[in-house]
Amino acid sequence: MNLSDKLKQNFSAFLAAFTAQSPGPQELNADLQTLIDEHQTLTADHQSLAQEHTALSTELQALRADLQGLSTEHQAMTASFETLNTEHQALINQHDALSTEHQAILLELDTERSRSAARPSIPLNVTDPAISLSGTPDKDETGKQILASMPKDMKRKLASNIKSSE
Repeated sequence: MNLSDKLKQNFSAFLAAFTAQSPGPQELNADLQTLIDEHQTLTADHQSLAQEHTALSTELQALRADLQGLSTEHQAMTASFETLNTEHQALINQHDALSTEHQAILLELDTERSRSAARPSIPLNVTDPAISLSGTPDKDETGKQILASMPKDMKRKLASNIKSSE
């Protein structure tokens, strides 16, 4: 193909574009109706999206209010937790002090028990009647003194043993 043929072809395409028939009134009315329908559809979609936006905005505001309430409640619970934790530590310290005091009392009790267990079973003012330093034999009241210093439950056991042996 040479250059002149190419120019002729392009020129005829150019003329065809300008000589094309313009659309008639029916075609324009149909195009206009299509545009109107599309506009109405877009307007309805826009209104629907606007309503959805309003609903979502309202819900978002409610969620923000809930979040603020939960934040306030969280702060109150944190303060309450700190108070309870402080009281818990005070109780632990008190428990430790009482435990130490309890151990000291138990040690003192053991000391007193060991001291009371070393007590002689015969009262101090009782002497053996067979051994007397004085030349005159004293009246033997050893049994009375032993009975006087004896606990009541021992006296009952002794009395019951004497009754059973008679």
